Amino acid sequence: MSFVEFSDVSGWLETCLPGDDLPDDVRSKVKPFDVALDSKEAGMYPGLCKGFNDLLAACGRDKSFVMKVTGSHEDTIAKGTAADGDENRGRPDLVMYQDTDEARKSFLLPDRPASSHVARTIWAHAELMVEAKHSSDLRPFSFEQSSDPLPDGTAHEDARGQILEYAREMCSRQHRCFAYIISVFRHRARLIRVDRTAALVSEPFDYVENPLPLATFIYRYANASPEERGFDPTATLASQDDADMFRKLPARYVNDPFLHSILQKAVTPGWPIFKLAITGRWSSDDQTVRKRSAVSTRFFLIGRPLFRSHSMTGRGTRGFAAYDVIRDTIVFIKDYWRAELADHLSEYDVYLELSNDGNNPCKFVPTLLGGGDVRMDRRDSTQKTLSGRFTTPLPVRVHVRLVMKEVCRRLQSFSDWRELVSVVRDALRAHQSAWEDHGILHRDLSVGNILIYEKPAVPKPEIIGLLSDWDLAKEKKFVLHPNASQPSRSGTWQFLSGALTIYRSKPHVLSDDLESVMHILNWLALKHLPNADTANRHLLAGRIMNIYDPPTPRYLGSSFKWQYVSEGFRFFLHKYPSTHPFIFLLDELTAICKTHYERLPVESLIEAAEKDTLESVCVDGIAAADGLPPLKPPLGTHSAILAAFDKALRQRDWPKLVKLDDQIPDHEPTSSSFTPVLT
Repeated sequence: MSFVEFSDVSGWLETCLPGDDLPDDVRSKVKPFDVALDSKEAGMYPGLCKGFNDLLAACGRDKSFVMKVTGSHEDTIAKGTAADGDENRGRPDLVMYQDTDEARKSFLLPDRPASSHVARTIWAHAELMVEAKHSSDLRPFSFEQSSDPLPDGTAHEDARGQILEYAREMCSRQHRCFAYIISVFRHRARLIRVDRTAALVSEPFDYVENPLPLATFIYRYANASPEERGFDPTATLASQDDADMFRKLPARYVNDPFLHSILQKAVTPGWPIFKLAITGRWSSDDQTVRKRSAVSTRFFLIGRPLFRSHSMTGRGTRGFAAYDVIRDTIVFIKDYWRAELADHLSEYDVYLELSNDGNNPCKFVPTLLGGGDVRMDRRDSTQKTLSGRFTTPLPVRVHVRLVMKEVCRRLQSFSDWRELVSVVRDALRAHQSAWEDHGILHRDLSVGNILIYEKPAVPKPEIIGLLSDWDLAKEKKFVLHPNASQPSRSGTWQFLSGALTIYRSKPHVLSDDLESVMHILNWLALKHLPNADTANRHLLAGRIMNIYDPPTPRYLGSSFKWQYVSEGFRFFLHKYPSTHPFIFLLDELTAICKTHYERLPVESLIEAAEKDTLESVCVDGIAAADGLPPLKPPLGTHSAILAAFDKALRQRDWPKLVKLDDQIPDHEPTSSSFTPVLT
């Protein structure tokens, strides 16, 4: 996450929270903060809490908002779970809440009077947070005007990470476009506004000696609309009747184990039910929406997300099982922040192109019913990150909601290894059609983006694979004639080709996507198939980490991954016969990738990009030194890899291979489109 410092507090206020200056009658009531600065950190909390509540009283808003000390009490109302990746035991030092009956039911502690300054952290009701530090070794920023605002060192980086974690939790648990946080170090403070691109940080100021900047911020915040305070106006708390109806949905689908289970998660106690108003073009026939469809607003009920991003930076993707109020059915909603880039189709536009009736519609992709960029109450304006204006070359991000007909299982839920291969083959066929018929390259083939759909059929559902998440896709003309559109590698790190993670100047082409398929199967095999390291989880975790896990500080990938691919090594040791269809497929993919790099070395591909000859080189290869015709690189088209899948699936004898529970559950894929600054 980038932090952008403003040189003066007034400039930050006018940019981040514009509004009226303090009226004279309010200014006259502002009291100095009385904080125990000579004590330890916790000793500062009571004085800070009283000072903020005095400011709210001076603004005449003490009946609307209240500041509480929350540093000792985590959220026990809607905790989340470690297994689902949404557990957060964080406890901001102070949290400001709306002082409503509903909020008080959650944040008040049963063993303390309502007037107590101590309360519980409740992410669903948090308005803004204050994080205080007393030790100079633990402060997130420098608090002297003349120094570097971002001190080096692990402790300082961790303190900044803590602030971002709290902002992420607010934006994930609520429906927010941005969040405000106040960072305090002894007698000085900084105001912070965080969104999905960057954090805008004010200069430090002495809030004890001069509380007026802080008073101005509190005055403007307390008198601002929910939208101005960061809340998404298209997501409102559901009425009691709607919430009650939504919470009864699991019982309605008791005979569908999958839908029943995801709806049970959606109605987890403590997680509020929201009503989304989504304005856009909508399908009228349960097929993909068309460009000529009329614009209207539809409503959906949602609860706890099925999954969510672990990072404040970037797309911030959340997935919801949603109730479609008009169609009286369950749909899937993808909520995220796309990068606004000149040479990228939006994911919405990609789905429209893939379903184009006159251009061989693409099978094995989700059905987009509607949605798109989030519009502001039928206005033409869309929700965008403010900080993107100050963070070149990091992009502005645009809020998107896509409504999908199919509600799918994760790829990791495959029932057996043949089903896995069949589902991935379906996704490959979608990938081939997108590239050959529509001129679109996906650029993020990963475990998270291939879904298992149980298509209704008689006598039992048909299991098919769907290739989803096209938000990093590019048109062929930009793939074959590349320019730097983002200052980063785009894709999910574990499944990027070995060459992309080693060679910074290598363009992302078709062969990189196809190699990702091999990494998907090997990664799942390492986690779910008994192998030589199964008896020692430490060794197995080390193998996965060394090959697949996140980049080094210089954002280079694992040399092991590149070596295994380029030299044709197996990614793990096992005793299964090479004739087993799944093992045959792994070995065949390994051989295809090795041959590809032998026939088309990475250096030659980079040179072709510089000479603008990628289109011919990727498919036809390069001339041999002896003057013989070039040998075609096998990943220049889909033919070789699809033939390997088809050959494996044609075999009738698939001896049973055990599928273990995830052997290393702590190792999960890194979010797509991470943004290292390449130098």
